[in-house]
Amino acid sequence: MNSRQTDLADKIAHAHQGGHARPNADPDLSLAEAYEVQRGVVSRLGESVVGFKSALSSTAAQTAFAMTEPVFGALLAEAEVSSGFELAEMATPMIEIEMGFQLGATLTSTLSPEDFNQVFMATLMTIDLADVGFVSRPSGVDLVTSNAAGGRFLRGNAIQYNDPNTVAVELMHNGEVINAAVSGDIGDQRALAVWLVNKALSLGYEVNSGMLVMTGAIGQIQPAKPGHYEARYGDFGNFSFDLV
Repeated sequence: MNSRQTDLADKIAHAHQGGHARPNADPDLSLAEAYEVQRGVVSRLGESVVGFKSALSSTAAQTAFAMTEPVFGALLAEAEVSSGFELAEMATPMIEIEMGFQLGATLTSTLSPEDFNQVFMATLMTIDLADVGFVSRPSGVDLVTSNAAGGRFLRGNAIQYNDPNTVAVELMHNGEVINAAVSGDIGDQRALAVWLVNKALSLGYEVNSGMLVMTGAIGQIQPAKPGHYEARYGDFGNFSFDLV
């Protein structure tokens, strides 16, 4: 990274740690340069990478941000939280119900979607608490530099299904349904999971057995507010948690 990119990584990491709005990147920052900044941010935040996540998973979301593919981010061990997490630690927290897939193999070469069943050993209920706090309206490049609007995440129980694209999900807040959708609404879950693994390898990350892959928000992203939440995955199970 050059000095300008190093300074941006410093400022983004500092904002994340303090729960402040993140600075925006210069408009001329390229996508490749943005991913270099992201690696700098990840390093400054601990670099204990336990998996990978995506933002802008659907083609509609990509179009809205003038992107042609999802935004990749790293999941850090320090970002995993449990029930009782204090939202005040984040600038502008948003809550997303997602599918999470756990790797059952260490990988060094790229995959195809047909490899999905051979490399993923479990599917987990997951919640992403994305942080969309920026000094001004973010671009796709800003989402990249901020580690895919990286905030916090929660990991629920494993589920069993016949097709990862047909799971009906609901997110409830204090007994009210605030989001309902189907897992395949954002695209093919297998392809999204494989894309994340391949992107991680292309960026130089180790992809190890046991890592978690979160494929993006299903349905509408909602502001995260204090209260009791229940994430429902159709007939496959649910998990509950509180945010304060």
